[in-house]
Amino acid sequence: MEEFNKHYTPQSNISAIHRDIIYPKFGISRDTLYKIFNTAIDEELQKITLPSLFD
Repeated sequence: MEEFNKHYTPQSNISAIHRDIIYPKFGISRDTLYKIFNTAIDEELQKITLPSLFD
């Protein structure tokens, strides 16, 4: 997201940012980029928190 935010403006074409910057650097598809945009990160982090040794 940091890399995307560096290049995004309201007039930006998301597909062009993906094609010119995101894909060459990270090698992810446009579908994956949109999946990242739509992921509720706080919920995902709660799912992966490690249990305590005393649970």
